[in-house]
Amino acid sequence: MEKKSRLQRKLDHIENTLKLSDGPNSPGFEDIYLIHQALPGIDWHAIDTSQNLWGKTLAFPIIINALTGGPLETEGINKKLGLIAAEFSLGMAVGSQTAALENSSSVRTFKIARKMNPKGILIANVSANCAYNKAVKAVEMIEADALQLHINAAQEIFMDEGDRLFSHLEDNICEIVSRSPVPVIIKEVGFGISLECAVKLFNIGVEWVDVGGSGGTNFIKIEAARSEGWHATSLTSWGIPTAASLLEIKGSNLPLKLIASGGIRNGLDLLKSLALGAVAGAIAGPFLKAALRPGTDEISKLVMHICNDFKKGMLLSGCKNIADLKKAPVIITGFIKEWLNERNSPCK
Repeated sequence: MEKKSRLQRKLDHIENTLKLSDGPNSPGFEDIYLIHQALPGIDWHAIDTSQNLWGKTLAFPIIINALTGGPLETEGINKKLGLIAAEFSLGMAVGSQTAALENSSSVRTFKIARKMNPKGILIANVSANCAYNKAVKAVEMIEADALQLHINAAQEIFMDEGDRLFSHLEDNICEIVSRSPVPVIIKEVGFGISLECAVKLFNIGVEWVDVGGSGGTNFIKIEAARSEGWHATSLTSWGIPTAASLLEIKGSNLPLKLIASGGIRNGLDLLKSLALGAVAGAIAGPFLKAALRPGTDEISKLVMHICNDFKKGMLLSGCKNIADLKKAPVIITGFIKEWLNERNSPCK
């Protein structure tokens, strides 16, 4: 029965992701400005948008972030996304593999991503409370280049069947990070990583963090909507905006490698994310919606639109490559500036 409910939960998540809007918070990118360079000093064809991760090269610093998997209905989604990741040389993370670790019939819905993209970057995904041996099985299942451990207390406590025990997570993360055969990314699912959390993660050996800030898909809204005892909650605005999360951690000078996610919806958001210190940007919701349409044309159009605007923004910022973009001057205004002031961040 539990296996059935877990698979149904995945379908519920997809259904509610399509019905519910982002937010209500903004990811904060409207408060971030890059400086226009009227004399960029570079030619369009000379711009290098590539990024190297874990010994492989992405054509653009984009990861199709963890979406789905488990129910047989989701195999087609991961097939499409795997094909697009291969075609455009993007990274891809599968959704939580817990269902496949419990029920072998679900394995195919995850393996299809590697079959469609045999040489690309593929990221496994399990909960941060997963036992080490199961985390390794998730990596082996899809021949993953890295492993996401998702931390999602906010989602779990709004889930009728969710976890309520979180005191052991740091010890469990520490064990997996110290023993994992591949790099481990600690990923929030939409409520942000604070400076305090980043310090804890660094102190237990974590090197990679996906900030998963607020402003995109909202799992408090999703879980409240699918709850049997549904009621309105005052906590839908909970979380740290993505831009604020990136800047808090950047200002600490911790040697963490950051992936930006949470409300990245276009090339300009991606551009700003990298200028704020991210190694890559990860996008989920828009890819899911595009993948549910017939064929792969909608996903291709979405990728091309994001990539084209990203490259144009690089030229207009006078940046020839990603290394230049990380040194580009940034203006921080409005709510994000106020946030950083209150947090005494040197990035303010």
